[in-house]
Amino acid sequence: MFCADNFPDFVEMLAEEETDGKNTNEECNNGNESSDDNSNQHLYLGCRLSLGISMLLVVMFCVGYALSGIALADFLPLIELHCLLPNQCAKSTKLLCDFFRKLKSPLELHYYCSSCQEYFGTQKPRCCSNAACLCNFEKKRSELHYFIVIPFTNQLKAIIRGMGDSAHEMLSHHTSRKKIFAWDISSCKRNGNPPIPDGEHR
Repeated sequence: MFCADNFPDFVEMLAEEETDGKNTNEECNNGNESSDDNSNQHLYLGCRLSLGISMLLVVMFCVGYALSGIALADFLPLIELHCLLPNQCAKSTKLLCDFFRKLKSPLELHYYCSSCQEYFGTQKPRCCSNAACLCNFEKKRSELHYFIVIPFTNQLKAIIRGMGDSAHEMLSHHTSRKKIFAWDISSCKRNGNPPIPDGEHR
């Protein structure tokens, strides 16, 4: 869990949705595809890390040690200087933010009050809704904490999209497959009774 007062600017930028009205849905989709494709590329030739893993490690390091946005802006070029050329390293916080925004599974910040553990969801509150607490987060930012979530549904959709037609075949295999033997294991009852051959009923 992380305090919203530590490292607030960059992490909250990651969770913000695109608000630029000039971007069309087609442009956003193209951006998503390119970001997901690039995430599997190696940082540089022979590197053990992919771009996606590198980005995630940088973010988790910065959040874990409560680095400021200014510190991160100086930290990224330092990382890039230690890598071979050419490389895929993000040299600025803008490139890092753009990478996560364009992913099919964007980051979500879920807020809660550290005093009473009241949960607020993804909407950042001004004060605690718990009548017994009513903490003013504008005056006490350190009381507002959050945790980072990558929605499972979005991840699952991304995996299925990546599988293409094979996903439909895999999901429909149980109902469409042909039984090789009459005493097929799929006909077994879970209570330990022997299997029922096709066409017979008890």
